[in-house]
Amino acid sequence: MSLEQAIVDRIVEGAVPRITAEVERKIREELSLRKDPIPDRLIDAREASSLCGIKRGTWYDLVKGGYAPKAISLSDTLKRWKLSEVMEYIEQRQGLRDIPVK
Repeated sequence: MSLEQAIVDRIVEGAVPRITAEVERKIREELSLRKDPIPDRLIDAREASSLCGIKRGTWYDLVKGGYAPKAISLSDTLKRWKLSEVMEYIEQRQGLRDIPVK
């Protein structure tokens, strides 16, 4: 029986107060079994630029200028970026948005 089905069964039985504690316990168990809840993966320039909300050419310009994370070369023409590094870059840029530009 799936977790969702168990929840539905409990709601139908009128055991709503017990559901929250049970679900919370199962979530905590699942998270404690995982070393990294968000697995890191490699993404291409299209996905990296899409995450940043910019065009692919702009992404390459930022990388070339040293502003964005460096690519991992899988071959002469195949470049990929770690998702965690791209997300870190976005978070850093968000932190700078409140600093006034001169």
